[in-house]
Amino acid sequence: MLRAYQCPFYRWEENHKKIHCEGGVITFMDTVAMNDYIDAFCANHPGWKGCTVAQNIEDTYERAGKTKGTQH
Repeated sequence: MLRAYQCPFYRWEENHKKIHCEGGVITFMDTVAMNDYIDAFCANHPGWKGCTVAQNIEDTYERAGKTKGTQH
């Protein structure tokens, strides 16, 4: 199935059971579960912002930005 991925951290799918993103690899038991997840998060705007992996990445970048801004 062709999708328009919305999550900026998405990278690629593997064997219809894994999603690779900047936050790591998410493995699913079957294709149906993976497709449901992709539809809810990876290929959903603004749904991707509800993904805990994406939230973690954004939080990490935000902390890194605050740290950079406080260094002299």
